[in-house]
Amino acid sequence: MSKLIVILGITGVQVCYSCSVYNCFVEALSPTYLLTAGWKIRGVTRNPDSDNAKEWAAKGVQIVKGDLDDVESLKRAFVGADIIFSVTDFWTIFKDPESQNKKKPGQELVEYCYEVELQQGKNIADAAATVPNLLRYIFSSMANATTSSNGKYAKLYRMDSKVEAAVYAQSFPALAGKFSQVQAPIISSSHGSAIFNLLYGSYPAALFAVVATCESDWLGPAHAIWYGDFPYARDDPLRPYSLPRH
Repeated sequence: MSKLIVILGITGVQVCYSCSVYNCFVEALSPTYLLTAGWKIRGVTRNPDSDNAKEWAAKGVQIVKGDLDDVESLKRAFVGADIIFSVTDFWTIFKDPESQNKKKPGQELVEYCYEVELQQGKNIADAAATVPNLLRYIFSSMANATTSSNGKYAKLYRMDSKVEAAVYAQSFPALAGKFSQVQAPIISSSHGSAIFNLLYGSYPAALFAVVATCESDWLGPAHAIWYGDFPYARDDPLRPYSLPRH
């Protein structure tokens, strides 16, 4: 029986064709893993009729409509999922001209974006928790700046929204032992890649790995997935290129 991974934001930066989660399941794994393991890919986007979405469909990805602001649409998109890879984007909200009109009078734009992104993260978790046979829910998160800085940086909205969404997801009994998060301070395919390329551009991407060490009851079993140009080594059920744990 085939297995299904659902990828949110498939037309965005973090899951772009050149250096992505998609690479892990299609380019890097096919045919030795993807085809033999019987994985299918479903991409979720707000606009299935966009050119990017059509390009994914031409590659064999099932494209469905889903909106991070609409829990019911996410539940429909997640039906039958074995793996869910999810991502929210603070900057899409920030750049939306309508955000200026929707925020409260006198409210900072960044605070409004934090509220919207946090709610989107909660919506994803709410929907993921309804999937009966889900094996893994993966959330693209960030570090807790307040904790890491010993309180020096107490209000970093673009990070806090993801951190709090991850904490929220861990509160679901239905997601216990199924939740993992990946944290990428620089997405190599985004504008931040200029820094990486300047420092390390002469080295093959395969030389770089980010390995998370943590208590197993916090992140649970995790996986080897390609996230940007960096393989994140965690452990099954997505195992084709897992790296040694340290």
